[in-house]
Amino acid sequence: MTEGVPPRLATYAREIERLWNAMADGPGVLSPRDWERIRSWHDRGIPLQIVREAMESIAERRTRSRASWNLSRVAPVVDEAWQVVLDGRLADVEPVGEPSPASRSAIESLRAALAHAPSPSTLRDLLEGALRDAERGEPAERIDRRIDEGLPDAVPAETLIAARQGADAAVVPIRRRMDASLLAATRNRIVVARLRRHLQLPKLENDEAS
Repeated sequence: MTEGVPPRLATYAREIERLWNAMADGPGVLSPRDWERIRSWHDRGIPLQIVREAMESIAERRTRSRASWNLSRVAPVVDEAWQVVLDGRLADVEPVGEPSPASRSAIESLRAALAHAPSPSTLRDLLEGALRDAERGEPAERIDRRIDEGLPDAVPAETLIAARQGADAAVVPIRRRMDASLLAATRNRIVVARLRRHLQLPKLENDEAS
């Protein structure tokens, strides 16, 4: 089913298929509708991690209830988690300085964020390391992951508190409908997204794909 499709989509689909087979009772076959759903997730920019967390959440429920499951059961959880992330990312946050021009690349935004970072600071060290990695051609996804993991410990306490408060507000509507582990992962993703927006720091992976 991945023949003749763009490489990024093929990789995305193969990983979901691998996860699906690992969590099912045995090797399964994804239907044409499943493949259309996967293509839709990819086209909407939904990260694999969100799909993975949703599948793990459904698999855990299935283990407890012994009910069958497939991607049609996963889809509402993926959609809801992604919408919460979008809501959190788009919530009002005071930006640093003037808004970046729409034409500015992610690398330029990384340099601009570095220029505003206090010296010395953990944030400056994190951004300098990310810029060095980017300039020597390290994969964008890997750099983004390091930035995401490091930001909560690198920003000022008041900035992190504000991001966490915004994330808490964003997940209120789905607290009772989402497993605790998926809820925590979604909240953490919103925190990082808000910190990125505060620093005007877009994903390098998105820039590379454009």
